[in-house]
Amino acid sequence: MKLYHDLAQYYFAIEKNHRDISQDVSFILDLPGCRPGAALLDLGCGTGEHLDLLSRAGLRCTGIDDSEEMLAIARSRFPDAADYILQDMSEMDYEDHFDIVISLFGSFNYLIHDGDVESMLARIGRALKRDGRGVLEIWNAPPILKIREKDIGPVSTTRFDGSTIGRERGFAMRGDTDKTVVEVNYRYRIEGPGGMKTLRDRHLMRAFTPDEITRFIETPGLSLSKVYANFLSEPYDENSNRMVVVFDKPGPL
Repeated sequence: MKLYHDLAQYYFAIEKNHRDISQDVSFILDLPGCRPGAALLDLGCGTGEHLDLLSRAGLRCTGIDDSEEMLAIARSRFPDAADYILQDMSEMDYEDHFDIVISLFGSFNYLIHDGDVESMLARIGRALKRDGRGVLEIWNAPPILKIREKDIGPVSTTRFDGSTIGRERGFAMRGDTDKTVVEVNYRYRIEGPGGMKTLRDRHLMRAFTPDEITRFIETPGLSLSKVYANFLSEPYDENSNRMVVVFDKPGPL
C-alpha cells in the first residue's frame, strides 16, 4: 500500500483535504473519562497529527502503526507527542492499560475476516481499563451496497513541499455476499522538482453495517454506547459515508 510507504511524506497533506481533525480531537476530549493524564492508544496512528493535538491537551499517548515510513515522520514532526510503536495493530497486547483506545481514518477497515475483527476487538477489550472508552471510525456499508462500483476519477489536488499531488479513486465490491468487501484503487500523479511520476495503489477493505459492528463489539463483552455519522456528533444515517462508533468496557457491578 503505497499511500503508507512511498507517499508517507504527503499522507496527511492529502488526507486533510477531506476533513478538519480538530473536530476529531474535540470529540475524543469530550468522551466521559477523558481527562488530563488519561492514557490513550491510537491504533493506526499514521504520521501522528491526532496524537500531537491530544498530547497537547494533556493525554498520555501511545501510537501503533505498521508503516516504518509513517512512524519516522511522526517521530520527526512530533517527537514528544507519544510513544510510537512499529507493530501491526492486530498484534498489540495490553491488559487494563488504557482509558481510551481509538482507531481513525478507516484503519479498522483493513480487517476483512470475521475472526480478525473479533480478535482485534478482544485485544482492545483487554487493553482498556474498566469503564474505558473505545472509538472506531469505520466505513458504512449501505451506501457501498447501493453503488457497488465506481470508475476511477479525480478526488483532490494537494500542493505540499514544492510538489503537486493529484489523487484519483475508484472502487468495486469484491468477495462473497456475507460481508461488504471493497477493492479501492487509487492513482496518484505527482509533479515536483524531479519531474512527473504516477503511482497506482490498491487497498482491500471492509465496510460494516451498524448491526454487524454492534455484534462484533458485544462479542468480547464490550458495550455499544452510540453510533454517529461523524465527529460533529450528528445522528447516524444509513446514507452516511462512515460511522463513528463509541463503546465502553463496563466496570464492576
